[in-house]
Amino acid sequence: MSRVRLSGRRSGYHAGAASAGVLALAGQTAEQAVIDAADGFVPEFDSALRNLVGALTEAGGAPSDILHLRVFVTNIEAYVAARSQLGDAFRGALDGHYPAITLVEVAGLVGGAHVEIDGLAVAPVAMAAEGSPVELSADAVIRLRLAPSDARYAGGLVAGSKAMEIFADLETELALREGGDEGLCVAYDMVEFLEPLRVGDFVEGRARVVSRGRSSRRITAEVTKVLEVDDAGVLMPSAPKIAVRASVTIVVGRTPRGETG
Repeated sequence: MSRVRLSGRRSGYHAGAASAGVLALAGQTAEQAVIDAADGFVPEFDSALRNLVGALTEAGGAPSDILHLRVFVTNIEAYVAARSQLGDAFRGALDGHYPAITLVEVAGLVGGAHVEIDGLAVAPVAMAAEGSPVELSADAVIRLRLAPSDARYAGGLVAGSKAMEIFADLETELALREGGDEGLCVAYDMVEFLEPLRVGDFVEGRARVVSRGRSSRRITAEVTKVLEVDDAGVLMPSAPKIAVRASVTIVVGRTPRGETG
């Protein structure tokens, strides 16, 4: 099992522990100075969330790796009242990524905190591989510009099938690395279309193996817009945006790379 400790913080426990391709992130509260300042729920929530992302970053991960967050609050009404402002905190800390979330009201938290956040994330490759007889695959990556031939709808909108085409190529690359053949897609457990794709957008497809069975591989995949065109078709610089993400299971050959049988 791999572990991560937040630099500069002595807590008596590890900020994260990875096993079987999943990184468990320990509960994080706001900095004590933020709690003591008593400026309200939102600053405390923002600080706690950024501390959690900091633990993930120190482990080598990114906000888009987060699968689930659990938010503990001492006053659920304070959370509900602040929801419109919390959207800015989520976008700022998670770069537009929205994982599954569970909200729990508790009687109290350590240090007088009013919010604590823990989570689960896809384990960074280096952590997930530690202690495993087979090193987890590095990301498979494809980058391309969407062409006029990709348009299916008015305004140069691209069909979702283009993202699925990119995912299929990424799955094939990972299957070849893992088992020496092109493998077979068994099922998509989840596909989310988050942003429209348009002709002229520069996109990056990225996928990785997050867990292994005897002959199956669980993969997470994303298509991110790294440059996008506006409504007038003009290419504009912008922050990367996840357009489509998916979770998929494939079957590969029974002898992964690096093993002999």
